[in-house]
Amino acid sequence: MYLARDPVVLGELSLRTGMHIVTNTGQYKEPYLPDATFALSAEELAEQWIGEWQDGIDGSDVRPGFIKTAVEPEPLAAIQQKVIVAAALKSRATGMTIGTHTCRGVPALQVLRILDRYGVAPRKWIFIHAHQESDFGLLELVARSGCWIELDGIGPANDSATLSTLLQLLDAGFES
Repeated sequence: MYLARDPVVLGELSLRTGMHIVTNTGQYKEPYLPDATFALSAEELAEQWIGEWQDGIDGSDVRPGFIKTAVEPEPLAAIQQKVIVAAALKSRATGMTIGTHTCRGVPALQVLRILDRYGVAPRKWIFIHAHQESDFGLLELVARSGCWIELDGIGPANDSATLSTLLQLLDAGFES
């Protein structure tokens, strides 16, 4: 929400190309949060997102396929904790998977603790940008929880670092 999502364009692209396009619900992080996010409770945010899942996004018939959130490095700000709690509530209500942009593993551990507190299994969470975690021990700890590990940003400047992380994860038994 609030980051130029256009469900009408996505729906039209899907119709014209025959591709199944998956968009999201949820909210990012500051400074991309509206004032209402700070004023609403986690339960009220979750209800908004559940409404998009039930009724469509912004009056369209396009429904989200996952919940997208973002956090800054530790400690998680109160507003980020609230958004993660809202995502957990929505995930529990709908079964949807949550993807969270993080930059380092410690926020990942904080997110996992919040999800656990609200009864969301680690397999319902994607640690986005895990390739940026420089402490492999911490990355391995997060991976052992059962969450999904997402490596991206592949390009000439970081191919070898991403490959190294991928190979370490494979060597540690995380091929699935």
